[in-house]
Amino acid sequence: PRPPGCFPPGDFAFRDDSCVFGFDDDDDDGGGGGDGVLPTARFTVHSTAPHQHSNITDSLEPEQAAEVEGVWSKFEGASTQEKVWDEDKKRWEVLLDEERALAEVVTLPIGAGGSKVHLLGKHIDRLRPGNWLFDESITMYMKLLQTRFDKRKHLDGAERWFFWNSITFGNLESIEAQPRGGLSSRVGKAKLTRIFDKVVDPSSGGVFVLGKLIIPVNDSGTHWTLLVANFKNRSFQYYDSLRGDGKKWAALLKSALRQEAERWKGRPAPEGFSDDEWEGRLDMESWVDEYPKHGAFQKNGFDCGVFVCGFASYIAKLMETDFPFSQDDINTMRARITYDLLHAMEELSNSSQAHGSWLGPWLGQLTLPRWNLGSPLCLYIPK
Repeated sequence: PRPPGCFPPGDFAFRDDSCVFGFDDDDDDGGGGGDGVLPTARFTVHSTAPHQHSNITDSLEPEQAAEVEGVWSKFEGASTQEKVWDEDKKRWEVLLDEERALAEVVTLPIGAGGSKVHLLGKHIDRLRPGNWLFDESITMYMKLLQTRFDKRKHLDGAERWFFWNSITFGNLESIEAQPRGGLSSRVGKAKLTRIFDKVVDPSSGGVFVLGKLIIPVNDSGTHWTLLVANFKNRSFQYYDSLRGDGKKWAALLKSALRQEAERWKGRPAPEGFSDDEWEGRLDMESWVDEYPKHGAFQKNGFDCGVFVCGFASYIAKLMETDFPFSQDDINTMRARITYDLLHAMEELSNSSQAHGSWLGPWLGQLTLPRWNLGSPLCLYIPK
């Protein structure tokens, strides 16, 4: 059902305070049409009331909560795989509701070279209470935090930080596990160079010019934690909602940075750094491990990804000394994460318009897939 005030299927356009929308339900684009299910929505955003992000622990407004509940309800069970016995093949087959599981809810140009990354129906299902988060959800949320921090840096001249996606640290593990030297091998060093050069342009001094590198870590495919490289203080901080020590992850990152540091030793210090400060950052033996105490403790086996998003969110707000959330806040945080991801393009758009970005040209030709037909005032959910 559509919320009051939304238009029925068909050709229509409407304007609210923030967006102009136009939908076409005809079948002239080769898909769907005429049945109340819109295959594609195209719109132009005229942002006069941009989406305002709040703390991850802040409850949603009633209209926002209704939007999230509607999407959660629509995709409930979309990630569930059902085992069915195939009598002809004499074996169990795993079935997935592909139409809902693969429905594109949000599309963001945050992949390599601005390629599109999709938040699908199955990802939305896992954002509901009681579920593991998919990698893609964490990657998208890290991108949102990056956007927010970049905006802050643009406004007050803060140091540069970088929020890694949910996959890159696993690539370091894979490189280290390779025979004949791992990270220290010729092939390993070449791969590390490619990884780190994507973080910071090497012409500006590489990864060591950062203030912090924030890294979601997937521990053996069963648990999410957060690792932070603090270049300014020459330390590694590890945040685990199950209070593990994370020594092996800090050691892995330290080993990778040690190899990367060899590229920069003997070169002049980048602009803004004294020689002593720069040499200190490159001296990985002077770095220390830290395991900050906090009260954010997980009491089940599936909320670790939400805790990681919470840790990263408050670190981005320079509030990492004592995280103001607990297990009791997790469902509120899930709703806030979902809402922020549904409106992620608004933040990316506002950020690129404010201080320039490679997103600009892409945003001008944005096409949102089916299902993503919501605005701050109206969410269209096909039956």
